[in-house]
Amino acid sequence: DGGGQKIAASLLDKPFGRWLVALAGLAVIASGVQQVYKAWKKSFQKKLMMGEMDENERRLALRTGQLGLAARGVVFFLAGGFLVQAALRYDPSRVRGLKGALEALASQPHGPWLLGLVALGLVAFGAYSFLEARYRRIVF
Repeated sequence: DGGGQKIAASLLDKPFGRWLVALAGLAVIASGVQQVYKAWKKSFQKKLMMGEMDENERRLALRTGQLGLAARGVVFFLAGGFLVQAALRYDPSRVRGLKGALEALASQPHGPWLLGLVALGLVAFGAYSFLEARYRRIVF
């Protein structure tokens, strides 16, 4: 978080810096939305060699991929929102990374439940990453 604040502060002092920070925030938000969309459409499966998996591995790859990408997308969406807020309010202290996004979730009503769901999703993303490392379709 501190490194992001320093970068945002230096950008905000430059001409068009506010626009650059806002564009970076929108790009991070778009990346989060894309990850949630990939989870919803299950399009991440195209990158896996599903035929080499047994039924349990396919089911695990599908569920952990969906949950993991959705949780990761939510975190990216929140982090991007903080960047946009920093640009709009001309306040680099609003920049938050992963830690700040998770703290924002925790401070909401039902925050511990939200944080627990996202944490579960991020653990699922880790499990999916191991499956992807083993079964990723590599094309040259």
